[in-house]
Amino acid sequence: MGQPQSQRLCGESCQRLVLVSGRAAATSDMAALTELLNLCASRQDQSGSIVIMADYWKSQPKKFCQYCKCWIADNKPSVEFHERGKNHKENVAAKISEIKQKSMDKAKQEDRMSKEFAAMEDAAMKAFQEDLKRLQAESASTEAEASGSSQSGTWLEGVSDEGHTYYYNTLTGESQWVCVRG
Repeated sequence: MGQPQSQRLCGESCQRLVLVSGRAAATSDMAALTELLNLCASRQDQSGSIVIMADYWKSQPKKFCQYCKCWIADNKPSVEFHERGKNHKENVAAKISEIKQKSMDKAKQEDRMSKEFAAMEDAAMKAFQEDLKRLQAESASTEAEASGSSQSGTWLEGVSDEGHTYYYNTLTGESQWVCVRG
């Protein structure tokens, strides 16, 4: 037991320091070991082991695989290895089939909607034709009644924006500047 406890701990720490730091120093060269120990004194943890760390933290870039929902290292070999994997290929195939199914469903829905719109337009056109027939029948009966009455009631007098008087025939829709009374 030739060494005191403190020197023995320092020696063990220095030996570990030499192994970790990679410096070529003999364990018997206490001056070099002490210098190394002083350089790394702030890097010892509570147990006395020397902790060598980088001067700054550099994170490795990661890439997110949208098909597999996982992160992989963003370098060519890692990406290629991941993309050649069975799980990735299955996930890509599933995504493609999902997109295909969605587009087919959308096309079916658009086709169904266009058929519904065409049916609505046909129904509206039929209703319009029926309304035209009804209005023509009503106007024909009104014309028959009006032709039996005097012609003087069919002309109305109006004033234009410029202040000139004009005459409008309610039966024919004709307008004139001169009144023709029959």
